[in-house]
Amino acid sequence: KTNRYVFFNLQTGETVRTRTFSRGPYTRGDLRIDPAPLWNRSSDAVLVPGWTKEGARQLFVIRLDSLRKLGRIEHRRSESIKSSRWGMQFNKYKLPNLDVMLERMAESGVTWARVETRSYPVSPEDGYYKWAGLDSVIYGLRDRKINIFLTLDEKALGSWSRSKKPLDRSVIEAWLTYVNKLVARYHNDVKYWEILNEPKINENYVSIVKAASKAIKSIDPQAHILAGSLARVNVAGLEFLLDHGVGPYVDVITYHPYNEFPESCKNTFFVPVKTPEGYMQGGNLVADLRTLVEKEHRSIALWQGECGYPSAANASWNGRGPWGEAIQAKWLLRRFLVDFSLDIPVSIYFLLREPQEGERINAKGLLHYGAWTPKPAFHALQNLTAIFDQRLNRAQKISAKIDVMDAGSFFGVRGSYPESYGAPYSNAKVPTPIEVFAATGSGGNAVVYWLPWRMQEIVKPARINLEIKDLRINDPVLVDLLSGDVYAAPSENSGNSIKFAAVPLTDYPFIIIDKTLLKIDK
Repeated sequence: KTNRYVFFNLQTGETVRTRTFSRGPYTRGDLRIDPAPLWNRSSDAVLVPGWTKEGARQLFVIRLDSLRKLGRIEHRRSESIKSSRWGMQFNKYKLPNLDVMLERMAESGVTWARVETRSYPVSPEDGYYKWAGLDSVIYGLRDRKINIFLTLDEKALGSWSRSKKPLDRSVIEAWLTYVNKLVARYHNDVKYWEILNEPKINENYVSIVKAASKAIKSIDPQAHILAGSLARVNVAGLEFLLDHGVGPYVDVITYHPYNEFPESCKNTFFVPVKTPEGYMQGGNLVADLRTLVEKEHRSIALWQGECGYPSAANASWNGRGPWGEAIQAKWLLRRFLVDFSLDIPVSIYFLLREPQEGERINAKGLLHYGAWTPKPAFHALQNLTAIFDQRLNRAQKISAKIDVMDAGSFFGVRGSYPESYGAPYSNAKVPTPIEVFAATGSGGNAVVYWLPWRMQEIVKPARINLEIKDLRINDPVLVDLLSGDVYAAPSENSGNSIKFAAVPLTDYPFIIIDKTLLKIDK
């Protein structure tokens, strides 16, 4: 003989039946089945007595999946997105299977591409420029409605761009001839020109930027000049450039915030290292860059121009691990949504595909080398681009109350930390609060949240009760940005507050969003 429990949701009126279980020898009288089982604190499991297959009486845990799956995010191609801030570096070397790569870019849903000209040298041989390779890239991206910013090659400058010796005028004039040819050919399709990749910040680079800016704008006054390409958020480098008069010549400063913790360019963040102090600051702050550019007499934007994380420890920059394809996907989501929270207009992931570099394969790419099949991070990017477009494009601070009901894999996590409390991860100097902010726009509102701990391949999410104030979300649903799964998100409204019970919290972003802002593939 068998029996089962039926659970009734008082908020939604839904019922859920458990699987049947054995009643053992009890067929009449006291059936020894608890009519009021003991609930856990997060209200997603009960403790009940029962019988094993061997006939032994035991206590059992019945877990409830409090999330009712509605379907998955329907992905969007680049052509279907009017505008967004999301982009990807298209190339580092000459690309094999160009048509496949172009299609992968469009399938990702990005609307920006960083293209390095060094992969496609056009310098003349026998008096003729070689345009075919770069033409295929530029026009292929253009036809897929992807905006391009072109990073100019420094090869023609030789060692002068990184030398302390004064720049030889004949060298820069030869390089400007190359620049003029590029701009004259592509100015109708390329409006953004970046002056070199991660240059040595010195007086020669200042001269190069000023000369290139004049040359480019003489051909296309509507062109935008990008400079800096600042490795690891090089605040001192930007200060040098502005002190040497670069401000009037540039429209955008780009920076490359490589770091294991994407949040370290937003918050003062200390990580354990082998130093006498035992820790160091995780990175410079974008706020420091913004303070510098806001002192200029004209508007200069900040763009996140290159950043990536490897799925294996075989890239030029690896971080300290751990590594894995799920970790890479989590890192990408956190990187891009940190950029969103900082109101960065363009964010670029490095790199579309895994390139071969000598004997190693650079694992930062989102396509497996050779097969060019998508990694989980590629699909996570698709989930992101399908939602965050021109309709949901502004970050807003919100008041949020978080009650941790079940810590899952994140032992010690708290909804808030007093200043005197150390962070619950190894050797950190200051607490790292749960990241939570609103995303708003003409299409509706959303709440974005995650736990900025070191990422792992496999975790058990925590469960939290989340209360937010002064933000309206009509018909809310919960979205797992890693898997793309969409769940019902029953809520309780009280005055200017909205409460969500027993929602997951983990080391990558979830969002609670107005259902009308996404298409669900059922």
